[in-house]
Amino acid sequence: MPIVRTFTPIVAGASRMPYRRFVAYNVVGGVAWGSGVTILGYFLGQVAFVKSNIELILIAIVAVSVIPVAVELLRSRTEHRVRSGPRRPSPTEARPEPAAGQRFQTTTSKLPPSDAAELPPTQTSNVDDSSTHSPPSQ
Repeated sequence: MPIVRTFTPIVAGASRMPYRRFVAYNVVGGVAWGSGVTILGYFLGQVAFVKSNIELILIAIVAVSVIPVAVELLRSRTEHRVRSGPRRPSPTEARPEPAAGQRFQTTTSKLPPSDAAELPPTQTSNVDDSSTHSPPSQ
């Protein structure tokens, strides 16, 4: 219930509820909630089962309060996955590893942004990857 009382003023203001009516409902609701919970606690405290299991009861109340948040989180994650489709591999995942001794071409840009307009945007070089996969020669 505390979350409802958090958003009540926003909804009341957005719907242009008269201030006097809002204050009246807010005071009545606050008094009813505070006194109702206090009276309920007093009478439930007289029950032997509640006295001996109060910790479990409180944990259950917290767990039940968290369930709607967890359900909504899972639902939104599932809807996001369905809408976005299957995950595409990143460019590093999509590039195959070269075999040992295989030469391949890499593209690197080592130019500052101001020089990039005057020169070609990339430099290419042939790199021999076999040195990283084979033991050093003696």
